[in-house]
Amino acid sequence: MKRFNKLLCFMVVFVAVMSAFCTVSFAESPFNWTSKANMLTPVSGSASLNVNNNIYVFGGMVNKDGSVTDKVQVYNTTTNTWSYKTSLPTAMKSCYAVEINGIIYIAGGTFRDNTTTSKFLAYDISTDTWNTELASLPISLGGAPLAVIDGKIYAFGGYNHINGHQSNIYIYDPSLNTWTKNSVGLNFARQQMGLSIYDGMVFLIGGWDANGASSIVEVFNPKTNTCTFKAPLKIARTYTGTITYGGNIYVLGGRTSIPWDATDIIEKYNIQSDTWTDIGKLSYSRSYPGVALIENSVYIFGGTANLNTLIYNTTEENIFPKTPSNLIAIPGNKKVDLSWTVPTTGSAVYNIKRSTTLSGPYETITTTSAITYTDNDVTNGTTYYYVVSAIVDGVESPKSNEVSATPTGTEEPPVITGNKAILEIVMTNGTIKEYDLTAQEMENFLTWYDNRSEGADKAYISIIKRSNVKPFVSRNEYLQFKEIYSFEVKEYKE
Repeated sequence: MKRFNKLLCFMVVFVAVMSAFCTVSFAESPFNWTSKANMLTPVSGSASLNVNNNIYVFGGMVNKDGSVTDKVQVYNTTTNTWSYKTSLPTAMKSCYAVEINGIIYIAGGTFRDNTTTSKFLAYDISTDTWNTELASLPISLGGAPLAVIDGKIYAFGGYNHINGHQSNIYIYDPSLNTWTKNSVGLNFARQQMGLSIYDGMVFLIGGWDANGASSIVEVFNPKTNTCTFKAPLKIARTYTGTITYGGNIYVLGGRTSIPWDATDIIEKYNIQSDTWTDIGKLSYSRSYPGVALIENSVYIFGGTANLNTLIYNTTEENIFPKTPSNLIAIPGNKKVDLSWTVPTTGSAVYNIKRSTTLSGPYETITTTSAITYTDNDVTNGTTYYYVVSAIVDGVESPKSNEVSATPTGTEEPPVITGNKAILEIVMTNGTIKEYDLTAQEMENFLTWYDNRSEGADKAYISIIKRSNVKPFVSRNEYLQFKEIYSFEVKEYKE
């Protein structure tokens, strides 16, 4: 009985700890998933990508026992229909795909018995045919995500059934039909990472390493040929779906280590601030899903339920805010007036971003719910560059078209409302002079000063002094423009 009580106590504590670990709250999820046509064959761990608004899905696991398929399915987003194309030369899963000039390339993959392949395949969309004669990978790999950079295909990490997890980066040159090993690899060997490209940089997110699901995030810079760390995921996960939208990377679903299960949580990574936040959920937990971004629509399809109990055939769509368009900037005197067209629905607000450099980097100067804005914090003669993005429920759209404006003009002199004024002038040598003037005399001074500022009028002005006149008929003081440092006008009525 004592042993039973101890076991019961342990189970209660374990459940409580796991509940605390897995519970995430959201103020308001921006993800509102709607059902679309079901896939013809339920799959998980397939290669998928979008080409011309059609989603291509290659192979994948079709049964919880690990069985794989050679089926090629295509989803037409316009007609909301799935169809089959010519099957893969061999059934496999854990493969990735990229497209160059109408040819879809698939590198490596994993078979039913979990052995990996070095085969490199090419699918011609226009002829619905396969080319199996391309140069093979230097090593057999499964779970190695692909990216196209400057017309070449990069394969990152992956898993080899003999040598385990890999950290190498391999590069394929289509013009030479050759693979080469890059001189720099990943910092940590792993497979099944989420991959997103932003501004020429390749983000490799999470994945599976020798210790289980990973929270590691690395960014590969092809220009400097370096891999550097970024802020880690909040939840270590693998087999995720990733998309990039509006300067943010979204990680959808996947599989965690504790517990070893599928998740429905969506994390958002802000590239500029290098921070992660929990932002929403899927309709249900999905591991190994396919995802695609077409314009402002996110599609998720297939995948595996908790503990591989079910392979999904469902397709769902979520709509993100569209990008503001037709941004116009009109310069004025110490101001720039902005206006734009609103293509999105819902309670959107807009980030106004500004730079003094063409194409940025930009700084957000304000957020507004209006569709016009006047920037008064500008300097005449300086050129400013502007973009606008829309935000709905925490999801930010891509930047609008960039516009530029150079404010110019002459500062309007103050309007005299009293019939008298005290003019206090600070000279360049620090001397302070004070004059009691009529409204007209004050107006004459302001007009002269304004004209002289633009290079017109004479270099000096004569001001009547009304104090200590006797024994003289009048007293006039002549001031040089170049000797005036500043002045203040104090109006009053008599």
